[in-house]
Amino acid sequence: MKHAIGLASVVIVVTLAFLAARWIEENYVPRPTVELPSGPFHNPGYRHTAENAFRRFSRLAATEQAVLRGNLEENIISVSSWLDKLRKSKIRVLCLGEDHEESTRSFLTRTIFSELQVDELLLEVTPHQLGRITQELRWGRERVALLGANIANVIRAARNRSPDMELIGIEETKSQRIARRKHGSRGTRDESIQNNFWRHFRYGRRYVILFGALHCMDRDEWLYSRTRRLAPARVVDEMVNVRVLERHQEGSIEALVYFLGKIGIDRDDFVVIDSQAVHPLIYEWFELLGVLLKDFTVLVVFQDRPAMSNG
Repeated sequence: MKHAIGLASVVIVVTLAFLAARWIEENYVPRPTVELPSGPFHNPGYRHTAENAFRRFSRLAATEQAVLRGNLEENIISVSSWLDKLRKSKIRVLCLGEDHEESTRSFLTRTIFSELQVDELLLEVTPHQLGRITQELRWGRERVALLGANIANVIRAARNRSPDMELIGIEETKSQRIARRKHGSRGTRDESIQNNFWRHFRYGRRYVILFGALHCMDRDEWLYSRTRRLAPARVVDEMVNVRVLERHQEGSIEALVYFLGKIGIDRDDFVVIDSQAVHPLIYEWFELLGVLLKDFTVLVVFQDRPAMSNG
């Protein structure tokens, strides 16, 4: 009898330890410790692209330089100016593509969700997973993990700005995934997500879909492309996809920032407000940037600002 009780105790202790380890793995958001290189290029291979673009700009006639510079000044504006335009626009559905980085979530918290009125915030979680997030928020936890980065401050900033905002999880559920596989893998994860979006959609409200960047591309069968293609005409006109990234995440962005500085357009955090309106020479000189611009209508670029040390 004593042996059985002792064995049961060991099993309970091991089980609790396992569950605790799983909880830490799923919910602890590690702070970045890697020291990044300094200077304008963390991706040095793109310096040649930037310098080559500036040489080609320098060979243009003065009138052509003025046209190109004017186009960029018109289409690359501050984040606050973009938000002001957005508030006055008819846009009601924003697919906000991110990289699940701490720096991105911090930027979204202090700059976008603290300023933009949102009726529905749609997250890359199932309703069940959302229950865990909302419970931890109610407990007052400062850090709540969503795909490896803290989402707590984003949600709190959004609710402070929009007290009546509804939080919704539209990720594909387990039952949806099983149903797909029963039908010979017909359909995709993004098709399930799209169906979940339409299930919650009510015309006239502002929706922000905060998902990984791929889902917000206007390409192939990704979420934004599918949703836009199948939406009623009046909804299509009120949709926009946005890519949010830190300037050093992509070498092509570093090259653009360097080039802008060389031609006298200094920008801190900035927004390319209409990729289709950007001068064709930018697509020619920055080919990889051109691919990014073709996938997203709006490009939001920020510079990471590490927290100041008290030491």
